[in-house]
Amino acid sequence: MEAILDKEDDIRAELNVFENHSHHPNIVNFYGAFVKKDSIADDQLWIVMEHCSAGSVTDLVKEMKEKGERLSEDTISYILREVLAGLSYMHSACKTNMYHMHW
Repeated sequence: MEAILDKEDDIRAELNVFENHSHHPNIVNFYGAFVKKDSIADDQLWIVMEHCSAGSVTDLVKEMKEKGERLSEDTISYILREVLAGLSYMHSACKTNMYHMHW
């Protein structure tokens, strides 16, 4: 939990971006966040996001690799187009609302 407290302002800003801008078809929905208190281990920050039942792109690539297959250029271009659409949305939304993350 100490690591969380050290970056509390950054974490709050990031959660604020999720809360205000996750309702876009190319962004995973954010439902909330909470700290799970634990008397034995460190407290944990839990972030509740939409379940993506098809898995991640990493899962897809690993599965293909295990089968000795590769993603087609069409599939790669589709994935990149969708990711870039989400990135473009977040960039313009954050710019419009003057969120500036300093890491």
